Amino acid sequence: MSGIGSSDRRKFLARAAGAASVMMVASRLSAEEGGASDLLPPPPANGQKMDIGDGELYYIDSGGTGEAVVLLHSMTGSARVWEYQWDVLKDAGYRVIAYSRRGHWGSSAIDPDNMGTGAEDLKKLVDGLGVEKFHAMGTAGGGYYLMDFAAGWHERLISMTLACSILAINEPDFLEILRRPGQGTSLTGVPHKFLELSPNYRAGNPEGTERWVALEHIARYDSTLMQPLMHGVTWEEVAAISCPVQLIAGGSDLACTPTLMDYAAPRYRNAESHVINNVGHSAYWEDPRTFNTLLLNFMAKHGTTN
Repeated sequence: MSGIGSSDRRKFLARAAGAASVMMVASRLSAEEGGASDLLPPPPANGQKMDIGDGELYYIDSGGTGEAVVLLHSMTGSARVWEYQWDVLKDAGYRVIAYSRRGHWGSSAIDPDNMGTGAEDLKKLVDGLGVEKFHAMGTAGGGYYLMDFAAGWHERLISMTLACSILAINEPDFLEILRRPGQGTSLTGVPHKFLELSPNYRAGNPEGTERWVALEHIARYDSTLMQPLMHGVTWEEVAAISCPVQLIAGGSDLACTPTLMDYAAPRYRNAESHVINNVGHSAYWEDPRTFNTLLLNFMAKHGTTN
């Protein structure tokens, strides 16, 4: 390694670590999908990859002529986590689109030297699919990147649902709430299933818990890498968002308490908020009946045909 400066050496080591983590995930994925985990759902039959210039995004598209709804997964998820939403949304007449962000199952790994942004990748995806206007639902980390997208291109959104998310807002008063002891963002080293699934769900649905864990284990290539935002979202940008916004919080969410959503809601031009009791950070998974009802009702109320 002689002749390599410290900056170049860090980049080399980061790339090497990223490549190694991709290989480890690929090996684990092969074993699990070969039958090692009966609880891991099979990959979607109609998955495809889109070349976005500096990487590839794995996506699933139900097709159809209905209004499009794009689903954005959490940091512990991928395009494979929507087993409770896919058929419900499709049967309701929507064109359902789900994708894995860079660094997540099926899509390109994150290049430390060229990470891109989640918001710009989302724009490349919908542009590539010929989708001009769409509903969007982002849970947890998906909502984080969706807010960044909305700050730049909210006119593309018919409606936006943000569930159990810290919302990418970079204002001192909001960040102060995030740092409070009651927020799970201060917890480190806690297994994801304890941070993101409520005690009620873990005790009452052990099989669902293990299926969530199986999906979480294959979700990311390298948990130390995440795409940056285009920029931190300001209250001024929040107030400028023209599409209707729905905020959903889990009553038992350690990572994003209802307090956080209640604080943000009045800052939007047109927003409503809901709390799903007894669920944690993965409300879409723990109580899909209530979650889906909220999502469907909100999109129907604000659809382009109304």
